[in-house]
Amino acid sequence: MGSRRACLPLSLLLCGWSMLGCEGPSKGGSAADAAVNAPTPDAPADAAPPDAALPPVLSTSVLDCGVAGTIGGLGDAISAQPLIRHDLDLSVFPEALCNDGTGAILYVRRAATVAAENDWVIQLQGGGLCGTAQECANRWCMVDTLFSMSGMSATPAPALGIDGRGITSRLGGNPLGDANQVLVKYCSSDLWVGTQRDVPIAALHPVSGDPVAFRMHFLGARILDAAIATLRQDGVAAIDYQGTPMPDLDQATYVLVAGGSAGGAGVAHHVDALTTTLRATNAEVTVNGLADSILAPSLDLVDPSSSTLCATQPTACTADGLRQLQHEATNALWASQLESSCVAMHPTEPWRCFEVNHLLHHHVTSPLFVRMGLTDSLISDPFVTGGYQTLGGDPFNILRFAVALSADLGEFANLMANSEEGLATLTAPGVYGPTCSKHETLGANDAIYSTFIDDGGTPTDMFTVFENWRAMTGTTQLVSAAGASTCP
Repeated sequence: MGSRRACLPLSLLLCGWSMLGCEGPSKGGSAADAAVNAPTPDAPADAAPPDAALPPVLSTSVLDCGVAGTIGGLGDAISAQPLIRHDLDLSVFPEALCNDGTGAILYVRRAATVAAENDWVIQLQGGGLCGTAQECANRWCMVDTLFSMSGMSATPAPALGIDGRGITSRLGGNPLGDANQVLVKYCSSDLWVGTQRDVPIAALHPVSGDPVAFRMHFLGARILDAAIATLRQDGVAAIDYQGTPMPDLDQATYVLVAGGSAGGAGVAHHVDALTTTLRATNAEVTVNGLADSILAPSLDLVDPSSSTLCATQPTACTADGLRQLQHEATNALWASQLESSCVAMHPTEPWRCFEVNHLLHHHVTSPLFVRMGLTDSLISDPFVTGGYQTLGGDPFNILRFAVALSADLGEFANLMANSEEGLATLTAPGVYGPTCSKHETLGANDAIYSTFIDDGGTPTDMFTVFENWRAMTGTTQLVSAAGASTCP
């Protein structure tokens, strides 16, 4: 994310306001036709084509301070049936490239039972972003950020496989533990919306301070397109899992598209388009979204006029000004492919569609489950340290942040009446909001299976509420009162 102090708007962006915070024969057309999203990206007018005049692509020889950090990294598998690595075929999907030009990858595990062969969990990995040239250089070298080159390259990723964790574990408490499981590695630093390659980057070396120049690719949307086409076996053969072909995603009965942090932004921008793609050949498939660690209080409930950012950038002194600033800064690098129904509704204000909070409340029409810690440490920090206030003029502290976020989660109960999409939104979202501080929980066993909210005297975990929501029975929206959660 770059410096969480110097680059506050993008830090906040990652963590909730779009995320503002501190991866055989063709069926029914070509692989390109199988793209998850078809809309024309909101591309900057001066996007540079690749040519010999461009600097070399990002690498450790160009920027020698690269660090493979643990956040956003993946551990080598130790189980007998791990999720195995699959490198996307660049001869079929030439734009499935990480920031540094390495080919994007995913990890897959075949269903554990015949009964679950048509169930799928597709997880979009999270791991921050970079929205300016300097943030990207800092991210590669893990300077002034929690993130590193692990979220920019396929090189540090395990070569053979990974163990399932969180929603891809096969623990008894996971109702989808037997399903086909996929983790699409995040290596594009663009919230899964980028469509631009060979972007020239001019920055200062994060350690020496010397000028450096290189180029990067921001192709998160294209990586997702390629991953889905691969799972649909569109233009490529089925992935082999320990001697048995993976099932065909086009034959799915149930698909959960899940993501936390940056992965949650990917869910918000792409789940409806993925639903359309899959239903084009399989009208009976059910597609759900699960977005974790992606929300902050709506900018409409925040006064940015007292913020440290407003003091230096007057554009950031109003909610809409801050929205525009965030979108313009990142779009110059990413050529963002934003959620299509929102862009169609706001053709002259695409910056509204960069705010994930707005998308989830107004434009995502696929059935959606939202999981959000009320005291998320990464998302709350810019509010508390950046000088932001409530509309009543009270400076944000962690309690006010939790109260505002709790109210925002409560609004999902009214989504069918308030959504800009109107009657297209037919299912009220499920909600799980513990008073816990861990950011991005979908890949962690303890955060999934050892977090509880008191529900009328019964300690209740996320998957209990999730299964209630899928069945439309019992408690489907559970937000913690202060002190009523158990956090690992």
